[in-house]
Amino acid sequence: MCVAAYFTLGSREMRVFFSQNNAQLPVAMSGGIQLIAWGRRIKQQGQLPIGGTAFRSAILAGNWDRHSPKAVRLWIKSFCETDVEGKQHWHEVTSGKWVKGLLATCRNEQRVYIVTIEPVIADTPYERWPDIGSG
Repeated sequence: MCVAAYFTLGSREMRVFFSQNNAQLPVAMSGGIQLIAWGRRIKQQGQLPIGGTAFRSAILAGNWDRHSPKAVRLWIKSFCETDVEGKQHWHEVTSGKWVKGLLATCRNEQRVYIVTIEPVIADTPYERWPDIGSG
């Protein structure tokens, strides 16, 4: 699971970890970049799914439909992923690319989740990987 993200907002450099109760990610919205709550933790109140990621296959299967999903771009410079041995590794996002996000809404609650895929490389030490967009 993607456990942390690094990004710049204005002149501020920010490193957030999903484990932080107030973790937010930079989401490209029509009015510019907005910080939106990153997923939901077990002890947090709300109706949206627990966790910080959404498998692309689950989105395509309609599992997120009841949460009014909207595809968004997350302007993250790098992210931290945990490998199968539990070790964390930071990875840069190539310039001009972005991490795909899913904006979910339920009544007055709105949260963003990192869209993940199964890695396509056979020997990768990761069970999931953020879906990266370009173009």
